[in-house]
Amino acid sequence: MSPSRMFKAYPTEGGIRAPLLVKVAGRPADPGAMNDSFVHVRDIMPTLLDVAGVTAPEAIDGRKVLPMQGRSVLDFFAGKSKTAYAGASRVGYELFSFKAFIDGSWKIVRMPKPLGTGDWELFDLSTDPAELRDLSAEQPEKLEEMVALWNQYKENNGVLDIVPEVAK
Repeated sequence: MSPSRMFKAYPTEGGIRAPLLVKVAGRPADPGAMNDSFVHVRDIMPTLLDVAGVTAPEAIDGRKVLPMQGRSVLDFFAGKSKTAYAGASRVGYELFSFKAFIDGSWKIVRMPKPLGTGDWELFDLSTDPAELRDLSAEQPEKLEEMVALWNQYKENNGVLDIVPEVAK
């Protein structure tokens, strides 16, 4: 059983947190070393392009390519930086009408009933990594701030609010 809430396909930590193993050529192995820095799957391609010393194409076969949202974390993997992201990590998730947004240690999650409450839930991952204590009632200003960030993410990425029949 996972120490995190839920499992794959859910926007909870049990669904999105996964180990990443990396061995950088020319850097000595550090057996058993662990780092809990945030890295997102969208960072893999920018990192590989950085390793190759090339930039992302603007078009492929005459078709425009959308810019990548991730960033290279090569300096982190190469041991030149203690964390993958210098600033706060902000990332949104949406899948099967499940939604989440993370800003640093703060996270909001919204899952339709019966799998969730149907409302936004607020968690501080620095004190509650298992997402057991919803802080939305205690910190309504923080919830409002996070929902505004989600809405900005939704607008920037063309996310459609589709609610399945099970959630109605």
